[in-house]
Amino acid sequence: MPGSGAVRRLGVDHASELFDGRRIVGLRRVFFVYRDHVDETRGPIEFTLSDGAVVWMDTDSDWTTMWVYPGPWTDPFTAPLSAENAQWVADHGKWSDFPVGDDDPLAAVMGTRIDSVDALQDPLAGDRLVFHLSDGVTLTLVAREELVTEIAI
Repeated sequence: MPGSGAVRRLGVDHASELFDGRRIVGLRRVFFVYRDHVDETRGPIEFTLSDGAVVWMDTDSDWTTMWVYPGPWTDPFTAPLSAENAQWVADHGKWSDFPVGDDDPLAAVMGTRIDSVDALQDPLAGDRLVFHLSDGVTLTLVAREELVTEIAI
């Protein structure tokens, strides 16, 4: 799991206590990068909230369980890399973080208040977190192989 290190992880049933009533003031996506290709279809997501809290979500190796991590995502392959790690990254790729830009559909949720979060746990279809945001926006995070986002405005 990229960036997990020795951080505390919580089940999706704890998401509400971490998010309810706060505004989204920052977003980072974590995508897999191999050579010059960035796979922007799936990967962890990190929220920065109005009270300064940072929380990120990712899926487990079973591809259906989602975990919630209080604190920022950290890149285990930050520069400077050892020769061995540099070769590993060149041969296999690595996870890297990217701020959500204006052209990303997720930019629509910046500044919105999180009214509530529903946690839906399903070992067959994958865990889901449904964020009910101000202005009627719904953001759904789905554990499907890697983390996938769905936005309904």
